[in-house]
Amino acid sequence: PGFTLTVDGSGFVSGSKVRWNGADRPTTFISATQLTADIPASDIAGAGYAQVTVFSPAPGGGTTQALTFTISPMVTVSAASFLASGIAPESIVAGFGLNMTTGVEVATTIPLPTTLLGTRVVVKDSTGTERDAPLFFVAPTQINYQIPPGTATGPADVTVITNGTTTSVGTITVNQVGPGLISANSNGTGVAAAVVLRVSTTGAQTFEPIAGFNQMAGAFEPIEVDMGPEGEQIYLILYGTGFRGNSGLGNVSVTVDGAAVPVLYAGLAPDFIGLDQVNLGPLPRTLIGRKSVDIVMTVDGAIANTVQISIK
Repeated sequence: PGFTLTVDGSGFVSGSKVRWNGADRPTTFISATQLTADIPASDIAGAGYAQVTVFSPAPGGGTTQALTFTISPMVTVSAASFLASGIAPESIVAGFGLNMTTGVEVATTIPLPTTLLGTRVVVKDSTGTERDAPLFFVAPTQINYQIPPGTATGPADVTVITNGTTTSVGTITVNQVGPGLISANSNGTGVAAAVVLRVSTTGAQTFEPIAGFNQMAGAFEPIEVDMGPEGEQIYLILYGTGFRGNSGLGNVSVTVDGAAVPVLYAGLAPDFIGLDQVNLGPLPRTLIGRKSVDIVMTVDGAIANTVQISIK
């Protein structure tokens, strides 16, 4: 709907007018440092950018420099943590909005396409460089895409263009790392999307799931991890996104129920676009009987969303 825009500045007078893309809008003089203006719904009916200026009459008047007002119905977050802070170059993200495209289509080719259903997502980074984002899928209310490789850190603009028309815009902050761990239920919480690697006392290795799908509940639930007999070692492989750009293993830490666990690898997951993995272990046997325990990962000072596993 329409709204009241508050403009702060200096040198305003009773005859000053707020202008929206060069056109006067009904303006109320509050003080020499503040004006308010009535902005109608028609001014923000479409995604894009508006230029806001203030015109003051003579003597000593003129037009201020323009400031940009973003009409932004699109919000982008990490597809793992669902946090806006979890955005990094090459990470997988989800953009939420309305009427962004004309239908639903999922990418079926590698490398990922940059156009689906006539829809493109353009990321303009802090250096002014524009890149088309690789697309996982598009839908009217959600687009999953990859932050393009080479995107500079800092503020960036995201523009959705469908059949040549801008349908949504948004702003993001790209960090060097934005660690996010994927949960089995794809909502950023609960049981982790992970597997256990069990190394027996003879050296035999087996992989085991840590979650199973409950048909009645319609959700994944934990499968208790059996730590096995003394001498058996349990390693954990977690999946996520946004942490391949870490500065080194020395700056990646993981705790399980508060206990530090050695991190053996933290980087891209082979053969998957945008997917990262962290390998850790062996898990300490002091975890036996703890049931549901929290996993907390910190990468270069940035903390990922918390996920869980269950220990028998």
